[in-house]
Amino acid sequence: MTQTPRRDVLKAAGTVAIVGGLAGCAGGEGQSTGQQNETDGTQQDGGQMGAFRVAHMSTDAPNVDVLVDEEPVIEDLGFREVSPYQELEPGPYQVQVAATGDPETLVFDEEIEAQAGVTNTAVAYGEASGGPDTAFTVDVLEDDPSDPGEGMSRVRLFHASPDAGDVNIIVTEAPEGGQQPEENQTEEGTEENQTQDGQPTDLPQQGAVLFEAVGFGESTAQEVPAGDYSLGVVPADDDDQQAQNETNQTQQEPEPEDAQSTQEPVAEFDLAAEGQTVYSAFATGYVSPEDAPVDEAFEVITVVDAEAGERADGGTDSGGMMTLTR
Repeated sequence: MTQTPRRDVLKAAGTVAIVGGLAGCAGGEGQSTGQQNETDGTQQDGGQMGAFRVAHMSTDAPNVDVLVDEEPVIEDLGFREVSPYQELEPGPYQVQVAATGDPETLVFDEEIEAQAGVTNTAVAYGEASGGPDTAFTVDVLEDDPSDPGEGMSRVRLFHASPDAGDVNIIVTEAPEGGQQPEENQTEEGTEENQTQDGQPTDLPQQGAVLFEAVGFGESTAQEVPAGDYSLGVVPADDDDQQAQNETNQTQQEPEPEDAQSTQEPVAEFDLAAEGQTVYSAFATGYVSPEDAPVDEAFEVITVVDAEAGERADGGTDSGGMMTLTR
């Protein structure tokens, strides 16, 4: 299949769909430039800051630069990169995202109102060369940095893979203690363990469905016990499974209380989930890259949003959090 250079594709895309009510701000990663100072997340008068970052998950779009009030804050953010959070004093800002080195090719140009204590992620995803179902889009998400509790993690999944269809995310290898369903079962069929403070928590078993029927451009969050997981991506509600479900209902067979999957994953990835930690996971690339506009295989990118209720750097790079002051 003929593949088109990313920059030419983005120019040919024409009008860009911008989705989302902006309560925070959109930004990007790569290299940060002047006008910024490291911050501890508060203003000098003790008030809270707003914060934003950009996740570049568009398979065939070029690298981008991010400008705030016409000042560059991020340069050369590439596909599968997530910027560190950029902190803003509360107030209005003009935010622009442009193709790197080509400020006339804007993919995002909006005035936003940064709000104290509100954290946002702008996700650029879809195909600049795609049709209406997978067209290039920017969605703005409100992040939840709150502490999920000792021994627990929160994972938000964003589906940005154009050819994957609706997917389930299943456990292919559970943390130690969650792999023997015949021992210590709860009524729901999951093994009961305890957090460090003695509170019970259920460890998912192999085959458990963590995220169900997530569509392209959708996001959903789930809290799970901390541990090392191997996760698989499987098609949601395929024809064979739906037919089996209908047969079971006709024969009045009871459905299992916990969703379990025996399907073979089309892709797998690992997640080392720490306690009191919040993650964002972005499903990117193509399940069938040989049939796609660009040769970008399916991959899940995971970043840390917060730890123990405190906002983390938030990016795929370890660059420090920055602040923009007026």
